[in-house]
Amino acid sequence: MAKIVSNFKYAIFLIASGLFVGVFTFLILSLPGIYRDTVSVFILPPAIAALFTLISFTSARKLRVSGKRLARMLGLFFIMAYIFIESIFVIITFHTIEALLLLIPADLVLMSIPLFIIFSRGKKQEGLEFNNNLTSRLQSLVGTNAPEVYTKASVGLMFGGSTDDEPWKIIIYKHALEGLNDEELDMLMLEIYYKKLLKTGRKTVNFAFSLVTFLFDAYIALYVVDMNVAPVYTPYFIGAELGLFIVILLIPLIFSRVAMQGNIAVDKQILSHNGNRMALISLINKENDHEPAAMMTQRQYNRFKDKQKMNAKKRIENLDNID
Repeated sequence: MAKIVSNFKYAIFLIASGLFVGVFTFLILSLPGIYRDTVSVFILPPAIAALFTLISFTSARKLRVSGKRLARMLGLFFIMAYIFIESIFVIITFHTIEALLLLIPADLVLMSIPLFIIFSRGKKQEGLEFNNNLTSRLQSLVGTNAPEVYTKASVGLMFGGSTDDEPWKIIIYKHALEGLNDEELDMLMLEIYYKKLLKTGRKTVNFAFSLVTFLFDAYIALYVVDMNVAPVYTPYFIGAELGLFIVILLIPLIFSRVAMQGNIAVDKQILSHNGNRMALISLINKENDHEPAAMMTQRQYNRFKDKQKMNAKKRIENLDNID
């Protein structure tokens, strides 16, 4: 069940957060220039990076990550966060053209996030149990070169996934064995198999971070250049920033389109090996009918469920466009 938080508590949290940020910002801006620059460059970046690391620590503990793997992951996360935040604060504080060179390490951090996600997952998956029945069924669908299928207990919301080692494996989480019938399990294995072969997830993530990096660089560059040119050019920079803002508003639509194209490619391969369209539709509906992991207000929860239904509807409608 979803954790529903009352609108009152949510509003209090937002107000408290806004007051804290506002008061903190006022105190920083009220400092004399030299002290403000010192705080902005030497104190705030490591403090904010440490805060983000603490938040990631709580998330990692919920996913049962511990030991040396947790220490390595948190250490690397802190370094990445510090480099990124330090670069931004130095650029904004001094806003010189030369400071834009610090976009290079900031961009490297952004573009390395997909690699960090793979690193944090770890190539070696613990608690895997080989399933001969599922492996045989997958081989009967795609051939003897199909990967082995394993089962695993999971606290996640997905039905399955794949490993990053060689040879790679398909993982079916045990709650999927209880919630799906045999036909839906066949479709699930085919879905994971072709998502891995076509690299749809990795392509979507790489595109997303490339777009975010471009927009981030453009905004920072416009800000710095605007601070170093004559005021007569300010309207042009405002127009450029407005254009970037419109692109940012369209990001969810862009990402949705890219993900949809990936799903079409995967579904086409699935139906070419198993034409049971009704089983695939049933799987799609069940994949888009899980409870959210985070706490939400009732209104947020309703929007979350509506979005799930819309995603399932769009993907099912796209099945009609597959030859």
